Amino acid sequence: MSADSDAAHALQQTLALAHRLGAAATYADLLALAVAAFDDGELHAAALLRPDGPGLDASRFTTLASWERAPGAGPPLGPDALPLAHAGAAEPAAVPDVAGDSRLGEGERALLRERGVGAYLALPLRLGGAPAGVIALAWPAPRAFGPAALALAATAMAVAPGTAERIRLGEEARAQREELRALRSGLEGQVLEQTAELRTFQAIVEEALDAVAIATPAGIVVYGNQAFASMTGFGDRVVGSAIPDYHPPEELPFVTGQVLPALFNTGRWQGRLRLRRPDGTEWVGQLSAFLLRDPQGRPEAVAGFYRDVTAERERAEELARANQRLEQSFLTSPLATLEADHHGIIRRWNPAAEQIFGWAAEEAIGRNALELLVPGLAREHVAGVVAALLSGDATNSRNVNVRKDGQLITCQWHNAVLRDSNGEVLGWLSQTQDITEQLRAEEERTAMQEQVIEAQRAALRELSTPIIPIGDGVVALPLIGSVDSARAQQVIEGLLDGVATLGAHTAILDITGVPVVDTQVADALLRAARAVKLLGARVVLTGIRPEVAQTLVGLGLDMSGVVTLATLQSGIRFALGQGEGARTR
Repeated sequence: MSADSDAAHALQQTLALAHRLGAAATYADLLALAVAAFDDGELHAAALLRPDGPGLDASRFTTLASWERAPGAGPPLGPDALPLAHAGAAEPAAVPDVAGDSRLGEGERALLRERGVGAYLALPLRLGGAPAGVIALAWPAPRAFGPAALALAATAMAVAPGTAERIRLGEEARAQREELRALRSGLEGQVLEQTAELRTFQAIVEEALDAVAIATPAGIVVYGNQAFASMTGFGDRVVGSAIPDYHPPEELPFVTGQVLPALFNTGRWQGRLRLRRPDGTEWVGQLSAFLLRDPQGRPEAVAGFYRDVTAERERAEELARANQRLEQSFLTSPLATLEADHHGIIRRWNPAAEQIFGWAAEEAIGRNALELLVPGLAREHVAGVVAALLSGDATNSRNVNVRKDGQLITCQWHNAVLRDSNGEVLGWLSQTQDITEQLRAEEERTAMQEQVIEAQRAALRELSTPIIPIGDGVVALPLIGSVDSARAQQVIEGLLDGVATLGAHTAILDITGVPVVDTQVADALLRAARAVKLLGARVVLTGIRPEVAQTLVGLGLDMSGVVTLATLQSGIRFALGQGEGARTR
């Protein structure tokens, strides 16, 4: 072939390579075109490398594409196997014989030989005068690089950098598109998630028991849930209404002068407000309001949560009134009233307690009730009462107490157990009164009653055993009614006393009025006769009816020594010396 033909063929190859390199779509395509252009059947390996930063040391290069004739036959061509100083050259670097090329250091030659490289061709890629990469081609044996090969190399150096940059930009664009697609997908997911959350939040707000409303900073209501529409009485007229529409006129100065300024200054406000429905009924609402701001921090809306606490306030007011009444009762009660905790420490002490026990409230509060009010002699008894109270058993008691001045008094205690809402014992409440004088008066009344009873008993004794003087030395004792053992003793005592007192020699014992004479009555009569006889007098028994005589005989009693007569009159005659018809047994 002539020189002209060779030149034409080389030119044709060069143009074709330039065209193909310019059309490469990937780094692998770009490297494959370079391999195809220089592969003479002996080409061993090839690589396309790009620096990731300034400098030409191996650590800064990344392998974008690589090629091996026989994969796995030896270490691939990479940044650690090439003298990358050539990557910064302005023209192709051809090394026909690695072993004998003086441009390589001994270490570089040894590394290339270790990788099986006998010759190589480096095609530096430059953009804007700066290194942009390198295409490295390696052969296992030394070889010559002719003008045609160098021309192809120069063409590749001219075209490949632009193609590589286009590929890089394309890959970056694809990566950016993928990133945008992923970002869009993520945003769509977030929008769907936030939309679902918003729907859930709207459902929760709409069904909430508390009233929820949103108003503009100017005070125009733009939203109210069902509870708000119902609670305020505005129904479907909520949207478009104004905040002043919900309050009685006398409440507006407080709303506009305190609530709203505080809300706009601090971003939130909590408290109770008076509100009025369109029908004129008023109610009390517990409001929790906060300010909503836009991204620039400017007020955008006002949100409020309302709860109707009218009934709660009424209960609280009633409770306060009840507590006030209890406090008034506590302070004005005439009974000494004290409250103690579960340790027995006095927590409250009313004026009546001060008066009864002598301790001022500030002296008593904080001290142990047992130690303050109970003397040692009654401590054990009262400790039992306190223990019962602390165990939940309310008991009343009467015990001795001690005043501040040491005086002992007797008090009647009325106790109640104090419990918390769970039923646990907190302490006790006691009311007491000093009954010392009352007990003393009762004792005096009892003593007087006993004296009266004794006097009445004596009078009855005198009436039941009347001693009647009949004449000189003669007394009579008429018996009327039943005679039991007690009255029999009274008969004996009265008869003896009358005989002794009046110096009688004869005592007439008349039993006309005794309905029944049994063994007990007969025995009493005999004992009376014997007792009188011991005083030197005699007994005349009168009033013996036929049935009484039969009873006495039937009982077999010894009636010897006793004068018996049928009637009191005969007994009197006998005693006065006219004893006609008398008989002695």
